[in-house]
Amino acid sequence: MPGLRLVNLSKQFGKTVAVESLSLEIRDGEIMTLLGPSGCGKTTTLRCIAGLLTPDKGEIYLGDDRITDLPPERRGVGLVFQNYALWPHMTLYDNLAFGLQLRKVAKAEIQRRISEALAMVRLSGFEERYPRQLSGGQQQRVALARALVIEPKLLLLDEPLSNLDAQLREEMRFEIRELQKNLGITSVYVTHDQAEALVLSDRVAILHEGQLVQVGSPSEIYNRPGNRFVAGFIGLTSFIEGTIVQRDAAQGHVVVRTRDGLDLHARSDVLPAGQEVTVAIRPEHIQLYAEEPAARPAGANVLTGRVLRGAYLGDVVDYRIRVGDWILRAHAGTEAILQPDQQVFLAVSPDQITLIAV
Repeated sequence: MPGLRLVNLSKQFGKTVAVESLSLEIRDGEIMTLLGPSGCGKTTTLRCIAGLLTPDKGEIYLGDDRITDLPPERRGVGLVFQNYALWPHMTLYDNLAFGLQLRKVAKAEIQRRISEALAMVRLSGFEERYPRQLSGGQQQRVALARALVIEPKLLLLDEPLSNLDAQLREEMRFEIRELQKNLGITSVYVTHDQAEALVLSDRVAILHEGQLVQVGSPSEIYNRPGNRFVAGFIGLTSFIEGTIVQRDAAQGHVVVRTRDGLDLHARSDVLPAGQEVTVAIRPEHIQLYAEEPAARPAGANVLTGRVLRGAYLGDVVDYRIRVGDWILRAHAGTEAILQPDQQVFLAVSPDQITLIAV
């Protein structure tokens, strides 16, 4: 299957810039997720790829073929919509056959392809049912089968799981991932759901206000965010502002002094002394102690704080803790619940602190 390449793609609606100079390469056979908040340009980008919108500037290549100006039906693209877009008056068989009939595919070939497509999504024997006779998850599988039955070179999925309940959405994430890998089809997946992006993707492209801000594997995006927006958008993060006041170049060790006078030890190979930074800390990287630890845990920063409140999440308690002028979020087990206004001690390793240049 060919890869996809976007070169300086731009799209504007009136005075609103939806996508600005977007260049991105999706590798052959990978699934790339376009992730970002509402209005960031991800669906506009997908619709330009599909041919449903014409970009104002830029080029789109599928493999070696320039498809920028081709109509949708000539692009070799399968599209799965957010609302499934199934014909309610047609059986599943007719829904899947419709696109093939438009392409003048022979009747015997249509039957073969539909049989294989329904088998792939575990709906064999459902050919004569109507969409209203199916659950939401089954309708989503039909929409996926309809996109695959035309044997596309590229699969596009526009928030296909947003209408499903939480448990079914989680199940479908793994099903789509497994199916995509079995077929080896190059895919672009649009979502605003962080967990969905991390589960499904080979790589994630983060969009913000129409611009591409970072591309990387799920672990790279999560553990090495390129800026404060990415750090705050992916997962839960607490932020502290400060300045690097000391640097040990040989050890890659720095000391960050916060605006309220706290000193935090962190790792950085590149940031110089005097650099203003944002300190980003994930809640799962903080160890909580009800009493001050007798020994500093493996060189960690140990801070004193006071519990503001906690939220019981089943497997963990999500605490908000005031430390100096800052509020940090920390996760801890449910064995011993900390109480509001209780003094606590927080330990975080220098290796678990991310520094973002301001």
